Amino acid sequence: MGIDVRHLIGANPRTPLQDTVRLGKRLGPVFTRKFFGFEAVFVAGTDLVTELNDETKFGKHVGLGVEQLRALGGDGLFTAHTHEPNWRLAHDILQPAFSAEAMRRYHPVMLETARELVAAWDAATGPVDVSADMTRLTLETIGLAGFGYRFGSFERAEPHPFVTAMLRALRFAQL
Repeated sequence: MGIDVRHLIGANPRTPLQDTVRLGKRLGPVFTRKFFGFEAVFVAGTDLVTELNDETKFGKHVGLGVEQLRALGGDGLFTAHTHEPNWRLAHDILQPAFSAEAMRRYHPVMLETARELVAAWDAATGPVDVSADMTRLTLETIGLAGFGYRFGSFERAEPHPFVTAMLRALRFAQL
């Protein structure tokens, strides 16, 4: 495994992803980086990533925060352990939605949602909260592309009730 980079000295905070890609080119296809005491393993290259995504060899890890969500959501796609039947069921139902063909169909929806965000910014009479708007953009895109549902994130003053409930659940699990 490549050199273990234990700190961020020399990393550009404006381009962390680009710095990581440059490091990967220098260190090889598998390397680690430490960010504030958290070690992340990076893998590059289609062959290695395909091998690591082989579900016959590897299982999914349910972290502590996600484990806590089981009290609210049971054993669903994100909260189930690999060996639980509902994980396989949810996985098989959602897998077609992440095919290359499906992803191509999402592009127009993503563009439409991005245009809604820009229109909201154009209509704003004061400063905009970019961070909150990126969350709205993400939820709106997932809702529309994945489920054909609009939360109306850019037209309403208060979040959609589902979004409020979801954020409350995530805070409960401390994610």
